[in-house]
Amino acid sequence: MGQMEDCFLMSHLDWLEEEIVGLDNDYLVFDMPGQIELYTHIPVLPMLAKHMHHHLGFRLCAAYLLESQFIVDKAKFFAGVMSAMSAMVMLEIPHINIMSKMDLIESQVRKSDLKRYLNPDPFLLIDEVNAKTNPRYHDLNRAIVQLVFICS
Repeated sequence: MGQMEDCFLMSHLDWLEEEIVGLDNDYLVFDMPGQIELYTHIPVLPMLAKHMHHHLGFRLCAAYLLESQFIVDKAKFFAGVMSAMSAMVMLEIPHINIMSKMDLIESQVRKSDLKRYLNPDPFLLIDEVNAKTNPRYHDLNRAIVQLVFICS
């Protein structure tokens, strides 16, 4: 699937340039809901970002929205963090992570627990994950936490 997007997008860059260069807006937003493969492991968006920056002079940044439901399950939270980190590494542009839909978990998570996610100590979180997982995965879990901790 990746080659098809590459081919289509890269062969229509002139059309895209015509559409966006004349815009009077200060901001241009590309929303990619549910299209995780476009920014985690297929080089479509990194190529587009480089083209927009180097050839069109755009200043770029990425906002990665992670649904608050990921807080409820710590293993899911680490998966979301890994996905965000993959996007950050692939895009190579300034990047901010945002927890969205916080109102959906108000009744499930205490405010004091939410603070732990603002500047999380991944080693405390992994202890909670390990308490619920098979011991044979504990070393893998710790390695993932170390990767996230080193890269953040």
